[in-house]
Amino acid sequence: MLVKQFTRDDIEPLQSSSTVEEALSRMEEFEVDHYPVVNEESGNLQGMVSRSELESHADLQSAVQQLYSQKKISVEESKHIFEAIRLVLKHEVRQLAVIDAEKVYKGLIRKQEIMEALSGLLNLQELGSILTIEMEQYDYTLTKLIELIETEGAKILGLAVETPTGQDNRFRVSIKLNTQKTGNVTATLRRFGYHITTDTENDYSEIDYQSRASELLHYIDM
Repeated sequence: MLVKQFTRDDIEPLQSSSTVEEALSRMEEFEVDHYPVVNEESGNLQGMVSRSELESHADLQSAVQQLYSQKKISVEESKHIFEAIRLVLKHEVRQLAVIDAEKVYKGLIRKQEIMEALSGLLNLQELGSILTIEMEQYDYTLTKLIELIETEGAKILGLAVETPTGQDNRFRVSIKLNTQKTGNVTATLRRFGYHITTDTENDYSEIDYQSRASELLHYIDM
């Protein structure tokens, strides 16, 4: 899943001569708080102007030239969507400018597009069940876990791993299965010593997994 698949290419960039009033209007229209500024000749990304910078500027007819940040927070359209998520985390922004290999602006990727990508990766629209399994670091391996699940005829639709932090030495693996009945799977996993902390079935699993994606988005403050 590449960034280009989720890029809004209808969000036309500002130029250095664009006014503060125009910039604020664009932000309102596209529901963003950072907006790209490009070179008028090459189309290369020059930087991003923020809503807070614009709103603190009294003259709405002045150019954005002196207001945009030279810090070019962007992601190449050929990168995997995970790279966009990583950059959002790192820079604590709600959207990223998307560029090509020549640094030419191609569009924006926003919270909505990130959610769409996560929804696809986690198969949020598919009915199924969720298992959350805790594993000690020394016992952590996905190969055996997946093998045991598939032995019971279940297929994995999505998988997320929470790595240990602080004094916690356990991995937490959340797995979405294509079946709404998990009894055989959980019995087999427990028989092999796995600790299952969450086991949800039917439509509730959709709510549960959606909440997990929402918690991730809340964590990266988008």
